[in-house]
Amino acid sequence: MNDDAKLQKNKTLILTQTNPEVDVMFKSWLEYNLHADVIFKNVSKPLRALRRIVAMKMPARFLSCWLNNWKTELNNYNTIIIHASELTNHLPEYIHRINPQIRIIYWYWNPVNNHTLPRLVTDSNVEFWTFDKGDKKKYHMKFNIQYYTGTTNIQKENVKYDVYFIGHDKGRKKKINDILKKIKNAGLKYKVDILSDNSKRHIAYNIVKKRIMAAKAILEVNQKGQTGYTLRALESLFLEKKLITTNKSIVNENFYSSKNIFVVDSDDWGKLPSIITSPYDKTVNHFKNKYDINAWFSNFFD
Repeated sequence: MNDDAKLQKNKTLILTQTNPEVDVMFKSWLEYNLHADVIFKNVSKPLRALRRIVAMKMPARFLSCWLNNWKTELNNYNTIIIHASELTNHLPEYIHRINPQIRIIYWYWNPVNNHTLPRLVTDSNVEFWTFDKGDKKKYHMKFNIQYYTGTTNIQKENVKYDVYFIGHDKGRKKKINDILKKIKNAGLKYKVDILSDNSKRHIAYNIVKKRIMAAKAILEVNQKGQTGYTLRALESLFLEKKLITTNKSIVNENFYSSKNIFVVDSDDWGKLPSIITSPYDKTVNHFKNKYDINAWFSNFFD
């Protein structure tokens, strides 16, 4: 790593709202020597409701008492990467009140929805970035990749099923079930973890990865209107598993291989069993270094 890259890492802070004890991606940022923090202080459940109202409805100056200690270190950074959510619309304005010169990247790691529209962000001096090429075009954003970091501690598992799916409902349950019927009709076995949107149930990522490793293929079902590939597509690439996806635009990605990826509503279901059971096409492996954390981070500065 050159001196410029080290300086960029030391002078950039990533802000998100998560549980750092269980969030694999948060831990990965720290492992890659990136600076990261949780946006809000940990408060009781009744206070969370009040905090939500403040974050969504009140002017930016009212945020201070709810924020973690990173707020006192803003003059140590040149760049802030904020993970977009309905609770962060006023955050750029708050940060620029303290450090007017700081660069703010507002990063959409999920598709834009009615609560996270760029126009709701109250600071005009913000760069909007997204992983979704459809949202890039629709909202005139800059584009960056999805990325993957789960390549440590990969253990081989005995194959127990042909296809594995994990994800929240997000209005996709009927579509998921329709695809599962076709998978079953193709004579293939599957395991599914569909989490309700309001469920407190959480499956640790080390368990998710074990279940992926015990499958021949991963199922990816995009949300309505989403064109960007999800983490499932990169799990397929990095863990060398076949992919079944509803994302038709994936054929335009450099890691696409018809030997590895089956596109729902484009490919012939009769070919699915042979795709699933055939050896993984490893000619795409050289693309892996284009989709890791360092590549994602560097793209913001190139």
